[in-house]
Amino acid sequence: MKTNRPAIRCVAAAGSFALLLAAPRLHAQEADLETLNRIVAAGKLSRAPIIRIPPKTYRIASSWDLRGLSNTVLDGQGSLVLYTGTNLGLMPWSLRDGARLTMRHFVFDYEVPPFAQGEVAEVGAGGRILRLRAHAGYPDFSRTGSFRQMYLFDRQTRGWKRGTADLYPEKVEILSPTEARVTLPTNLAPTFPRHQAGDLWAATMRVSSAFGIYHCEDLVLEKITLRAAPSLAFVIRYQRGGLLVDGCRVERGPLPPGATEARLMSSGADALNVAYLTAGMRVEHCDFGWMGDDSINIHGGVYPILRVEAPDRLVIAKRGDLGALDELLQGGARLRFTQGGSFAPLGDGQGASLAPVPEPRPHDEGEIKAWWPSLSKTRVVEYALRLTNTVLRAKAGDWVEFPDINGDGYVVRDNYFHDHRARCVRIQAGRGLIERNRFERIGHAGLSIGPEYTYWREAGWAWDVVIRSNQFKDIGMQWNLVSPYGYCPGAISLFYKPENASLRPPIGNRRVTIEGNRIDGCTVAGIHVNASEDVLIKGNLLKSCNLEDGSMAGAQYGLSSTHAITVLNSRDVRTEGNRVENPGRYARGEVGPQEK
Repeated sequence: MKTNRPAIRCVAAAGSFALLLAAPRLHAQEADLETLNRIVAAGKLSRAPIIRIPPKTYRIASSWDLRGLSNTVLDGQGSLVLYTGTNLGLMPWSLRDGARLTMRHFVFDYEVPPFAQGEVAEVGAGGRILRLRAHAGYPDFSRTGSFRQMYLFDRQTRGWKRGTADLYPEKVEILSPTEARVTLPTNLAPTFPRHQAGDLWAATMRVSSAFGIYHCEDLVLEKITLRAAPSLAFVIRYQRGGLLVDGCRVERGPLPPGATEARLMSSGADALNVAYLTAGMRVEHCDFGWMGDDSINIHGGVYPILRVEAPDRLVIAKRGDLGALDELLQGGARLRFTQGGSFAPLGDGQGASLAPVPEPRPHDEGEIKAWWPSLSKTRVVEYALRLTNTVLRAKAGDWVEFPDINGDGYVVRDNYFHDHRARCVRIQAGRGLIERNRFERIGHAGLSIGPEYTYWREAGWAWDVVIRSNQFKDIGMQWNLVSPYGYCPGAISLFYKPENASLRPPIGNRRVTIEGNRIDGCTVAGIHVNASEDVLIKGNLLKSCNLEDGSMAGAQYGLSSTHAITVLNSRDVRTEGNRVENPGRYARGEVGPQEK
């Protein structure tokens, strides 16, 4: 024991010395955060129409939480706000309870990127086992947590590797802080031959979003750049009034300290995820690339009907996080009822009032898991919903949603979406316009419109949507689009993800126009329509589609994707003046199979 004491003293002394060296740096970071807060506080106190942040690099080790900013412009003048902390569970930047606010001309980044990356050192077992090395300057295997998601990149292009799948390792063995061996599940066997030593890889750590915006009203985000995020880049919840996202970017940042290899990713999940929005939003002139999930996701929620207490009175449940339904919804709100199990539309209605139930009943974990499969534990809030009429087709066990807070009335225009893993623009709302956007080198579908009522319980059915004059190039780079497990197997997909795949899909998406779009290169159908009616597909150019066998694409959901325009489980789908050029070797024709 005596021989160990000096060593312990040395280690303690070395640790103290390291803390002393770090103290000036930590103090400087605290000073930067204090400077930012002081400038904003002075602007609020003086009610300045513009609060200008002196342009420089601000280093912060904790959260810059902006609350209650109203009737002003917060202008960063090009400032870089750099998060230098090690807690990736912390959201570094947030706006809360603001109104009539414009925030512009900022760059946000993490000093150490919040994802791991490296190279594949060795491939074994026919591609099922990969030995990985981590790149210097990025989190090593001691910091990757559960290592739940991993992706492969091409060594030459440094883009997502073609034909590979989203990798969810079945087994992870940490050999050292810089080496690991992962075993992939057998259901990915069709992709194994495409894994090679020398490939690059990245693994996300989806523990927190980067920039959160909550309970704001009439907000403009202008020319803001975000270069990294563990999960969502921008997450917006409980937004009242208008929302404009103009000229913003999500992009890969510069070489981090100590690194010799450039970054492979930007955010771990979506660039822009918006839910519970009371008025239409506009996303214009943005550039989103290199994300680990979607470019844009606009959606609402769907709520189980627990009890029907009178012909005009229901009790519904909501997960009790972030905000309350009654803060957004007023009397006269539109209602949409859907059937338990299938989520088939049952009819619309109108709400007269919505109020929390003072003494809700207790709910066990099994009930909560059935309502929200993505959660295990959460607080449940019960609401009493009174209708303006007594015509009610729904019953206990069915569901209700509120289109007025689903993001209906959106515009997505003149944006560039490129080089990312998942479904690109993914919208589960109605009354929308999507025009003049560019979609390039997308892993899954380019544009998917419709509901995912399973798992995430994201509403809802898409009604009254116009998709026109967009350009799609090189769509379906990953295996997902031809796999049996995908549910949006087309460059443009009108989709429905069922809870029970054995049931015939209901008709739910309605009144959609797909006109004047150019699709150049897609592994499966250029346009895929499922569970929809009253759809006009007119004047589109579909070039080099059906490049791979789509006969089993979406088979788990009873789908396929074999024609340039593939129509399934739908009615009243009209095609006029479309052109098909250079069809892929697996193309079976221009349109088909139509509804039986």
